Amino acid sequence: MVNEALVVDVQPNVEITIDQVGGDLVIEGKSEAVIRAKGDKPHIHVEGDGRRALVSCGGDCTLTVPADATFVIENVGADAMITCINGAINVGRVGADLVLRDVGRVSINQVGAELTVKRAAGSVEIITVGADADFTDLSDGLTVETIGGAACLRDIVGICTIENIGGDLVSAVDFAPDTTYRFGVGANVLCRIDANSDVRFIVPSPPATAIEIPDVEIESDGIHDTIILGNGTALVEFTAIGGDLRLANSSGANDPIDSLPPLPSLAPQPPLPPRSPRPPRFGPAFDEELDEIVNARISEQIAAVQDRLNRNAEQLQRKAEHMKDKALSKRITGEFKWPAKDKRRTAQFQPPWADDSQLNAPSEPVSDQERIIILRMVENKQITVEEAERLLAALDGNQ
Repeated sequence: MVNEALVVDVQPNVEITIDQVGGDLVIEGKSEAVIRAKGDKPHIHVEGDGRRALVSCGGDCTLTVPADATFVIENVGADAMITCINGAINVGRVGADLVLRDVGRVSINQVGAELTVKRAAGSVEIITVGADADFTDLSDGLTVETIGGAACLRDIVGICTIENIGGDLVSAVDFAPDTTYRFGVGANVLCRIDANSDVRFIVPSPPATAIEIPDVEIESDGIHDTIILGNGTALVEFTAIGGDLRLANSSGANDPIDSLPPLPSLAPQPPLPPRSPRPPRFGPAFDEELDEIVNARISEQIAAVQDRLNRNAEQLQRKAEHMKDKALSKRITGEFKWPAKDKRRTAQFQPPWADDSQLNAPSEPVSDQERIIILRMVENKQITVEEAERLLAALDGNQ
């Protein structure tokens, strides 16, 4: 059941503290001076004549607050999304993903999974992100201690430092003059930059480097390589690169394809005259005759296959009857055994219908083809399973 709590007429720049949300948290800034909470029994406590508010919720919670509010979020059990908040946002812990859009200054202690920050008007400071992180359009710098996965940077203004990136780094940042950028990367690095940039890269030596930008100077002191574009006034320092480094041209101005001369224009050609329809090569009578020929050919092939199946079935039936007669004859001629005789008696009695060669003659083993025939007889319900077992045993000479 969804419950609602409402507080009206809060003061400008109200300070909102969220001590605990057990599930997901959604915060949206509005122009009205109202705090509205919906979720699993949310609770709002207001202090200082509407200047401070304390919010808690056992499960999921959706908050609608004034856009100029400031936040202290201590703990969120699952995902969190914060949009359209101009005041400062301080986050203690988010158990899963965190998304921030159109916000002011941001300070985050821990995000359990992925982090997305898009359009932040203030500085962004983060300690730990458990998985991937995506930063876009930050106007006052970025500082991160640890990102467990990959990092993606686009349109970062100001100082940018990420001490430890567990995965890849993809950067589309216009490195500003007299600005320092520092990264430690555990995997590959891709930097898309303008070929006319004035930037200097310092990387551990020797990395596997692919430079797709012309007129680049490379210097090395045996420990670090320095890659210089233009005057090199911006500094990008890599404390570690676990994989490859690729510097790609983002402008495409020096692409060989763009440097090719344009193709000469062709004079307009008059349109071709309409083509008269071609008369059909074959008439309706041919189509009907072709259908008859195809159907007749198919019928002949089906008849040949059916005839072959009938012959095979007759052969199997005759062989099965022969095997049955053979098994019955074996049971009569030599398979009976008398009880054990007294050791003192030397003479051995033999029935009048059998001799020594018949008693001691080994029986022929059952072939695989005979076993298949018996199994097919069982499948076609010509004999039962018990009859098949007796038949196989008799053919093996076990009964």
